[in-house]
Amino acid sequence: HWFGTDKLGRDVLSRIIYGTQLSLFMGVSIVVIMVSIGTIIGAIAGYFGGKVEMVLMRLADIMLSFPGIVLAIAIAGILGGSIVNTILA
Repeated sequence: HWFGTDKLGRDVLSRIIYGTQLSLFMGVSIVVIMVSIGTIIGAIAGYFGGKVEMVLMRLADIMLSFPGIVLAIAIAGILGGSIVNTILA
C-alpha cells in the first residue's frame, strides 16, 4: 500500500485514483464547453467585424471585469448544488 490505509483498512491510493474520475470529468467538460463557446464567438467576431466585433469585445470586457470566483459562487447559489451546475458555474 503505497499511500497506506485509513482507519477502516481501505487503501488510500485506490480511493484517490477513484476520486480523480470526477475531477478529470469536470476539468475536461469545462475546457470543451469554453473552447466551443470561444471558437464560435471568435469566428462570429472575425467574420462580421466592425460593430459586431466591438459589441462582442465589450461583452467580453464586462465578463472579465467581474471576479471569477464571486461570479461562480453566485451562479452556483442560484442554480443549486449539483455536478452539472458546478460545471456551468
